Amino acid sequence: MRYYIITGTSRGLGKALVGELADEEATIFCVSRSGTDTSALGSRTAEVVDVAFDLARVDELEGLMAEIFARIDLASAEGIYLINNAGLVDPVAAVERLDPQATALHVTVNLVAPMRLTSLFLGHTEEATCRRVVANISSGAAANPYRGWGVYCAAKAGLDQFGRVAGLEQRHRAEETGAEPVVVYSVAPGKVDTAMQATLREHDPSDFPDRDAFVTLKETGALNDPAAAARAVAGTLDHPSINPGDVIDVRDFAS
Repeated sequence: MRYYIITGTSRGLGKALVGELADEEATIFCVSRSGTDTSALGSRTAEVVDVAFDLARVDELEGLMAEIFARIDLASAEGIYLINNAGLVDPVAAVERLDPQATALHVTVNLVAPMRLTSLFLGHTEEATCRRVVANISSGAAANPYRGWGVYCAAKAGLDQFGRVAGLEQRHRAEETGAEPVVVYSVAPGKVDTAMQATLREHDPSDFPDRDAFVTLKETGALNDPAAAARAVAGTLDHPSINPGDVIDVRDFAS
């Protein structure tokens, strides 16, 4: 039995990941603020557990993970996976016009929550002997700045660097103990046709001067279908060439 904990499953890439993994002998914990509609999955093989939870409540994440791991049999598990996918797109504005509350919420959901979930995952799986993976969903924005999108770019860059540190620690621990490391890595899914892209196209150019580039992506058909992106991301979860601390882009990885 494999166990997957996926955040941000109500739509977009997260929802597509659930669909991609639902044919496995697995239990999938779908964590999202508004809940996840799993009716379209039909009678798929996996057990899909809907967990309605607001990741902004970081002080309650310990209880959330305790409830999830109470349903995970560490002794018989073939693999346990955390996919930190949930994220906010706003605020989108020039640095001098950023709303402090919106900025704090964004950083909490996009960076603090996955950091805390990763920490709790490592603690809960410390004694497990199966494969353990933490996949942080990154973005090209982690390395490429966009005017008006400073908070998102910063949060994704921070998540990548956090994964590098966690991976470094896991490699050193493996050298010291001989145990298999937890594979903590970042994976950018490419340009995906999601609600986030739609939101960016709707922003005023005074707040997001690079908006037209995102409009062009949609008009020219350059955006990937979420299902295709989910297949690419899922294909990295057990790939032997990915090491703890890696930061990859599925487009480069596939090539």
